[in-house]
Amino acid sequence: MKTKVYISGAISKDPNHFLNFENAERILRENGFEPLNPCKTVEYTLGLSNYECFCASIRLLLKADIIVQISDIKTSLGMQIENELSERLNIPIQNWILDNKGIKWKF
Repeated sequence: MKTKVYISGAISKDPNHFLNFENAERILRENGFEPLNPCKTVEYTLGLSNYECFCASIRLLLKADIIVQISDIKTSLGMQIENELSERLNIPIQNWILDNKGIKWKF
């Protein structure tokens, strides 16, 4: 069974968020993980409200084995909420640099 990795990143304040999430999803998949991409929820693809999309994201996060943060948490209230929830639920949080060559640990 593959490790399920929730992708956490800035969305509303990042005009390139969809591409960033797509790239992270691809890299995670290529490295043997099962990515959970909040930009692929039904709510997001239908263009529903930010609230409805965020609720869908939280439901997705609850399925995760770990979370990877692809943006600076200071830039996103949603990421801060995801971070707090994951800490309370003991879902490990990883800060990785994802690039075209794969995954690198962020120090």
